[in-house]
Amino acid sequence: MALNKEQQKQVAVAVVAVVLFGYVYTTKLLKPVRAQIQNREAELASVNGRIQGLRATANQLDQLLKRVEELKGQVAAVEKRLPRDKNLQDIIRTVSTLAEKSGVRYTTFSPRTDQAVNLFTEIPIEMSISGSVYSIGKFLAAIGQQERIMSARNVVLNAGADSKKNQTVTGSFTLLAFIYNG
Repeated sequence: MALNKEQQKQVAVAVVAVVLFGYVYTTKLLKPVRAQIQNREAELASVNGRIQGLRATANQLDQLLKRVEELKGQVAAVEKRLPRDKNLQDIIRTVSTLAEKSGVRYTTFSPRTDQAVNLFTEIPIEMSISGSVYSIGKFLAAIGQQERIMSARNVVLNAGADSKKNQTVTGSFTLLAFIYNG
């Protein structure tokens, strides 16, 4: 069956129309949709990656909360040893209790000017004491073993005259208490 010229033209126009439609469909419709799909897949992969990271963090949340509680306990313990405030009343109360338990009498308790040193401040307090050698030694040792960090500096001891009251030694020293500057 042979096609006449008119039919050949129609077939040629139909083929050109199909090819043109295929080209337009591919370039104008299919290509942008594929590009959009690729962009969305990349976004989805990024979001999935973030979700994986957040899930890993969420799985560690209990461990992290437990660690935070441990660290809070450590901070509280450190702040008892090196508090952030001066609290002179506690220092007086502690020294008075230690002096009474050790059998030491103190006659002078004179706070001096605080001295900042890097991360802490020294609170110097001049003290005059009297008692037996043993009781003064016990008192000074007890000061160094307190929960709050305190120490004795410039200890000067002299022989005393009142052996009836068990005060064979008199002396003076600088009591140092510390506060945290951070």
